[in-house]
Amino acid sequence: MSGNRLTRKSVNNRLKGRNIEMLSPYLGKEYKATFRCQCGFRWEAFVSKVLQKTGCPSCASRGFNKNTSAILYYLRVVHPVLGVFYKVGVTNRTVEQRFQSWDLSLITVINTVRYKHGADALNAERFVLENYKEFKHSGEKVLSSGNTELFTKDVLGLDSIDQGG
Repeated sequence: MSGNRLTRKSVNNRLKGRNIEMLSPYLGKEYKATFRCQCGFRWEAFVSKVLQKTGCPSCASRGFNKNTSAILYYLRVVHPVLGVFYKVGVTNRTVEQRFQSWDLSLITVINTVRYKHGADALNAERFVLENYKEFKHSGEKVLSSGNTELFTKDVLGLDSIDQGG
């Protein structure tokens, strides 16, 4: 085993501030562990999923909430096989919280815009999707989620890195 093996203590240190505690020992990535939220709810899940997600299944809010603050993000996505894409999207979280670790390894944040009301961010996203629909990616899946908001070129012209195209 490598020196980076997770332990219950190391996982709980990473969960500090999220009101979640891992109760069982870490046995490996192929095994689930037992977690408890401050609300009292207990559940079993893969440690990697809990470390990537925002909260407990009982009290965590799900999906995009258009009634709270949000960000509109614009990303460069470099897939090792499929190439370079650009993604627009909205989230009530941060980009880092929104995506899983594999996806984060492909992503560079080009720009974010904060909105007081998520509905305004959603309208801005819809504007981009509608006005640049001829450049939308329709091929193989590039990311774990959010593939319907991918473009085959830098439609907003915000990427300062020349990608050879």
